[in-house]
Amino acid sequence: MEDLERTLDQEVQRATTFARRNYGAAYVAAAVTVCSSIAATICVSMADVPKWTTSLLAAIPAAVLAIRSTFQFETKAAWHWRKAVRVESLLRALKFENRSPEQVSHEFSKLLDEMEDHWVMFGGQENSKTSPNQVSSTDKKH
Repeated sequence: MEDLERTLDQEVQRATTFARRNYGAAYVAAAVTVCSSIAATICVSMADVPKWTTSLLAAIPAAVLAIRSTFQFETKAAWHWRKAVRVESLLRALKFENRSPEQVSHEFSKLLDEMEDHWVMFGGQENSKTSPNQVSSTDKKH
């Protein structure tokens, strides 16, 4: 039971860390977009700023938008938060609801498979059910 408890706790910590990183990346991307847009606007009004500088600053928001739409930071943060909350509920069930380790372990395996099916891939596409060329996490155990 202690091994399962430790595994669940580590999974909660891992998911929370990735959620925070993705959420932070989303905020940094938004801040860079706004700041570069403001800086480009200011540079346009100043005669002594080289055109290449203004052009570079004006291009940053489009580049950041492409990065955000490709990496889906906000969506991935939400996925990791959802996973952390669900694994935490399994941990509480194990600790406080007298659920057997076998039952919680089975539910944890189901949860991992289900979460894998909802992972957002590059470009924002949700992972459909595992294709024939992919190996599901259940198959990896065998």
